[in-house]
Amino acid sequence: MRDRKRFTLIELLVTIAVIAILAGLLLPALNAAKLKAQSSTCVNNLKQMGIGIAQYAQDHEYYPWPQNESEGIWYKLTGIDSSGNSIGVAYVPNYLKRGNLFGLRCPAHANLHSSETSTAPINSYQFIGSSGGDSNPTLWADKGSIGMTGPIKVPGSSMRPEKVRSPSRRVSTTEQPMSNNFGVGYIPDSRYLYNSTGGARLGPVHANNAGGLFFDGHVQMVNVLSEWNAFGNGTRATEIWLKYFAANKY
Repeated sequence: MRDRKRFTLIELLVTIAVIAILAGLLLPALNAAKLKAQSSTCVNNLKQMGIGIAQYAQDHEYYPWPQNESEGIWYKLTGIDSSGNSIGVAYVPNYLKRGNLFGLRCPAHANLHSSETSTAPINSYQFIGSSGGDSNPTLWADKGSIGMTGPIKVPGSSMRPEKVRSPSRRVSTTEQPMSNNFGVGYIPDSRYLYNSTGGARLGPVHANNAGGLFFDGHVQMVNVLSEWNAFGNGTRATEIWLKYFAANKY
């Protein structure tokens, strides 16, 4: 009877070391591929939203408005109210999860659960809005700028496609930051830019980047740290807002 060949302790340790080295080499590549796939999905989501927003504007002659009505922008775009009832055309996809409405979601937000406890169909994306409210029904911030939408109490805060200045440089929709507080679905003014003095509603999602949908329909990943970072400076925040988000300003 022949003796069975057994691994020696040294051979076993060498094998384990080789496996560990290979894993160390492969994991960064796998993580990079995962991030790239998430980014691609997000870009495709924003492109779908761009098509839906453009169709809405064509049907209504202005972009979804107002930003703060009880049946808000997401209801208008998904065509479903908070109870799941149809209220019109579905311009962007929607689905139900655990009884709550969702629109498109970026895979990077898969483990963020605050939206699942909300009755509103808030998802991974948010619109560029405008300042103003019941107590101060004027466009009081950022030199009277208007985003893609505006407050119901402010006359003239709806935005028509032909009124958008430099549509290839102006952003209508961005990703939500990596946070469990998804906010109200729109950014009203420059106080909420990344790292500004207010509660930030912009932040890095894909490494240093976040997706942006521009008024001309193109989508790109923007480096939030270098492009949308107000550095806690209110003057710089207004400058960034006017450059990227104010649809009615040069």
